[in-house]
Parts: sequence; structure tokens; C-alpha cells
Amino acid sequence: IASPANILVNELPASIQDFRDRFADVELSLIDLASNPARQALEDGRVDMAVVGLLDQSLPSTLKADSVTRFPFMLVSHRDHPVVARKRIELRSLARYPFVISSEGTNARRRMDEVFEASGLSSDLRIVCEVSTKELILQYVQLDFGIAIVPISPRFQDRSNSPFADVAALSFRDVSRMFGHEEIVILRRSLRHEPEHHRAFRDVILSSIQ
Repeated sequence: IASPANILVNELPASIQDFRDRFADVELSLIDLASNPARQALEDGRVDMAVVGLLDQSLPSTLKADSVTRFPFMLVSHRDHPVVARKRIELRSLARYPFVISSEGTNARRRMDEVFEASGLSSDLRIVCEVSTKELILQYVQLDFGIAIVPISPRFQDRSNSPFADVAALSFRDVSRMFGHEEIVILRRSLRHEPEHHRAFRDVILSSIQ
């Protein structure tokens, strides 16, 4: 199974443990890959499934997708950042602040680039930190190094049950009206016959996360 670090760390552990308890005779191997490389690994036949984020549902006929959940794009800042006081968030007002962003090739970076380029504001962006995982993004936002726009699981906003220790220092604001959502899906190849343990894994993930 290929999946990005943030999904492996924050969304899948309980499901993985449940599957291992119920199907102890199945050896499960996990690979940390960003969504797009994970999809490519599936298409190349190097993995059996991929639990990834998609920005659109345009898939080749060789792949099938089971929708698990979706994450809205959120504006994340330190709780004392001046952007928190703004009643309405506009792209031009965001471009004046330093940004902590995801690495090139990630869904979050792609969507952010698309939106700011379409508005003619990409040249105004001040990128002060570029990192590979969502946890690192939140860590540097928590240090008030900059603001970020990333798809965030609802679990991160539950301050009593967040997997991120310093979530109380952060402010989350839904900006999906401008940036949309990231769909979390289980990708698999369009096999004529799906092995029983593949189907069982999908069922555990779908029932657990949904």
C-alpha cells in the first residue's frame, strides 16, 4: 500500500491495526510516497493499492477509485497572526504575507500555484519555507514563520483530539470557496477479479475513516 506520510500518520493507523488483527495471515507492506508518485507506483504495478489525495477524478480506465473522505483547503496561521483579524479573506490580501508551502509536485502546491497564477498574483508570493510534509508546515506556521494554505483533515481542528501537539497555537480558516477540496481515495487497478484480501482492506478503510 502506497500513501503519503500525513495520511499514514494521521488517518490510517487505526484502520491498519484493525486489518492486521482481523487478517493476521496477510502480510501488509506500507510505502510512504506523495500522492502523485503513489499513483504512479500503482500504475507501474509496484504496489497493489494507493490511499491518496486527488484534486480531480480524471482517471485512466485502468484505475478505479473508492472515495473515502475529503479535506477542505484551509488557511492556517499562528493564532496571533494579523490575518486572523480579517473578516474576509481575499487572495490579494494573503499575498502580502510570507508563506510556508508544500514541495513541488504535491496536490497542495499544485492547487495553490493554480489559484494564484489564475489571479495574476503568483509573482507577489513571498515563499519563506518549502517543506515535504504537512506536519512540517504546521510546525513552522506554529513558530509564526509564515502562513499556509493546505487541505486539512477535520481531526486537526479538534483541539481535544488533534494528532498535532501544538494545534492550540494555530488558527484554521476554511478557504475552500477559493481553493476547493482534496478528495481522499483508495486507488486500485481495474482487475477482472479482485483478491479477497484486497477487498477486505478496502472495506476496513472505508468503514473506519468514513
